[in-house]
Amino acid sequence: MDDMLLMLDYYRNHRGLWIAPLEDIFDRMLDIEEVNITAVETTPLENTFKVTMASNAARDLHELSLSYQDDGYSVDIFTAGSEEILFISDHSGHGDVPESLFKVNYHGGQLVVTKSYDLTVEPMLVEVYNIRGQKVLSKDFSFNQTEHVIPFADKASGVYLARLKPLKGTSVLLKFSVVK
Repeated sequence: MDDMLLMLDYYRNHRGLWIAPLEDIFDRMLDIEEVNITAVETTPLENTFKVTMASNAARDLHELSLSYQDDGYSVDIFTAGSEEILFISDHSGHGDVPESLFKVNYHGGQLVVTKSYDLTVEPMLVEVYNIRGQKVLSKDFSFNQTEHVIPFADKASGVYLARLKPLKGTSVLLKFSVVK
């Protein structure tokens, strides 16, 4: 029961859910997992990006809230099977969209963090959470490497979230799956 309450608290605080019947909450959680970023493009406006999201959810999502660098964004009704375009401001001054910089993959019992277009991954803290929002591991990398590798063979199959906190730049949260 405590795990369920922690999960509900996580989704209330970080996903904008209000307390509702448990079935509705789990349906919404599943629908939110089906929202994907399909494109990130630069715009002529300084430090502004055009982000295209697609919903493959079974139901429409009402009042979907997102945050990026302490700015809030919302979509009143995100219709199932549709796309939405958001214009997101980047206050870091880097000009890079962090979500497009990193990849997290599970392969051969290891979690591998790489960069999308660069040869080296900078020092960072990697925190991994299960779908209930419980931290399952934390690893600090203090050197540039071609990839950051974390032993992950002892973890169960499922969906996980990796929070990547580079020493410089913006932290990002990426979803990955483990299938054994």
